Amino acid sequence: MMRGLGTMLLGVAIAGGLQANEERDPPLVIESAVADLDNGRLVIQGRDFGTERLGVRLAGRTLKVLLAKPRQITAALPPGIAPGSYLLVVSLRDGGRKSNSFAVTIGAVGPPGRQGQKGDRGDPGPAGPAGIQGPEGPKGAEGQTGPAGPQGPPGIVGAFDSLAGLPCTRGGVVGSIVLLYATNGDASLRCVLPDVPPPPPSPTPSTPAVLLLNEVNPNIVDIAGTRDLIELEVVSAGNLQNITVQMRFTSPLVLATLPDLAVSAGDLILVHLNPLPGWITESASRGDCTDASCVASAWDVRGNATSIPFTTGVLLVRAPDGTVQDGVSFTTGGSINPNFATDLQSLQALGLWSPADCGGSLCTLTSTPTALDISASWAGSANNASGSSIGRHPNAQDTNSASDWQIEFATFGGPNP
Repeated sequence: MMRGLGTMLLGVAIAGGLQANEERDPPLVIESAVADLDNGRLVIQGRDFGTERLGVRLAGRTLKVLLAKPRQITAALPPGIAPGSYLLVVSLRDGGRKSNSFAVTIGAVGPPGRQGQKGDRGDPGPAGPAGIQGPEGPKGAEGQTGPAGPQGPPGIVGAFDSLAGLPCTRGGVVGSIVLLYATNGDASLRCVLPDVPPPPPSPTPSTPAVLLLNEVNPNIVDIAGTRDLIELEVVSAGNLQNITVQMRFTSPLVLATLPDLAVSAGDLILVHLNPLPGWITESASRGDCTDASCVASAWDVRGNATSIPFTTGVLLVRAPDGTVQDGVSFTTGGSINPNFATDLQSLQALGLWSPADCGGSLCTLTSTPTALDISASWAGSANNASGSSIGRHPNAQDTNSASDWQIEFATFGGPNP
């Protein structure tokens, strides 16, 4: 096995940080990573790392930063790290609002093989494009003055004057022709428009609201089909437009894309999945929806024509720019999504679920504790809206762990007990 600088870490960036204004606050980008196993170092190349408040995590473990530059970070590798696939996360320590992740593989690079035999000569390629035009040549000698042309016909006196005051159009606006004379006697015509007020300034985009998952029932069934419910609490006021609720990082299932609606901190948003025909989203005031499933104390909004997979998986809330605002790892103790462990590790890497690892290693189905052990169980959810659901306890508690959640009587549209 060859070691040292020849060992490469290769990966593809899987998550971005905040991108509110790329010109003033460009995103943190990871371009490559090289492991120097002889010296126990990891060299990360990229852009906009900054030089302060950097955090580097490999497989959920924090690495010591030895050197930090805007385009390069050198960090200490864990002693005795084994070949395999790991998740690398680089973030600014300012609340996790600017980070990037790499799914990476570390392993030995073998010696180069023998050079093969020289192949047959290939067919000639097509002709290349024409070259660029050459520079302009020197100016030639000035030619002789030609003979004077014949005298033109006399002009019509007062012809311009007759045009003054006639209507004209410019840019779709009707004005009138004005005759202008220069000091040398030359005349010109101009279409003068009436005074038109300038158009109002374009509205600035609304600030996205910040939401928190607060109560969920993934098991509601009636005669016509599934009618699952998701309650969100507004942590920071703003607009709901294009905020999404989804299951899974890998092959995501979008459950709802929220509407253009301004909300205040403390408001509750109740997302109705697969609603009946004629069901309306509230946009003017709470109480607009008169369907029996709507709640007057919450903003009732329409979700997609789908249901929450009642399995073991990760439920997420994403801002319009893709930033994960909140996430919860749920389990039924039975059916398990094949990418569950990887999704859970992604949530932990973003600092949105704890513990950050399982006994110092990545959380898997066989780790100690297992990925299921640290997930919140929603197995006891009732198959109707008024029965049991899983909610934060006490109301809106958020420590990013399974202890925040418990099965309770449904309180959709009101505070959790």
